Amino acid sequence: MISEPELVGDEPFERPGDRPGAVGPGRPPDEDPGDTVTGGAGAPGGVRRRPAWSWAFGGALAASALWAVGLTAYQSLALGPGAYGAVEDLCERTGLAGIREAVGSFEDRGQSESFSHVARDEASCIRSLRPAGYEVPVDAEGNELGSMPTLYVSYILHKGLDPEPEFEATVRARHEMWEPGTEVRELDGPGERAFVVRGESDITLDVLDGQAEVRLVLSGNVDYRTGESSLDVSGLEDVLVEDMRALLGRLKADG
Repeated sequence: MISEPELVGDEPFERPGDRPGAVGPGRPPDEDPGDTVTGGAGAPGGVRRRPAWSWAFGGALAASALWAVGLTAYQSLALGPGAYGAVEDLCERTGLAGIREAVGSFEDRGQSESFSHVARDEASCIRSLRPAGYEVPVDAEGNELGSMPTLYVSYILHKGLDPEPEFEATVRARHEMWEPGTEVRELDGPGERAFVVRGESDITLDVLDGQAEVRLVLSGNVDYRTGESSLDVSGLEDVLVEDMRALLGRLKADG
């Protein structure tokens, strides 16, 4: 004998539309859960929720606006290059007659590098010099056993911030971090601030003048077998100072 179906709860059977997401008579399709939010089942006036991408788009717009404001503020604080200008080929400006007379003629045209940015321009030059009558020693196979004297020149034109407050600290750190105990001496000129460092086979002159930072480094010719230099740099400080004055004047003329 077939009995009546057993009732569970108030409803003996599941009706269409009772299952989540089901569509049936009198039941509209569920709305996308990522599209709306309501105050409760059947609550009127559900609040629309924006898709996630709209928040990301709004954040990107806000970040772009902040960047634009920051750039404008930075540009308003920029000091400008002053009397100096950008240089693409620094080797063209490095005549340095005093060094050539004291050490030797330039071996080649040199190698220049340059970089330009809204905050600063940079340029560098490296050149070899040949002392009169000097030839680099070679071994039986023709391999060089020494090097020519080398002149390195760097030029930084600060267009954003004032370099003066950190100039001395930068110069001293550059030398003392690698060679503790190095004597860094300040000179009365050229430029507004000047520091000189003299080693056994090299001499360095760092100068700050307005927004321009210029550096001359003269390294002696080295014998690779002994590690010694035949160039006496002890008497070249005045020569570098006079050539630096001439170089600053040349860079100003180009500004």
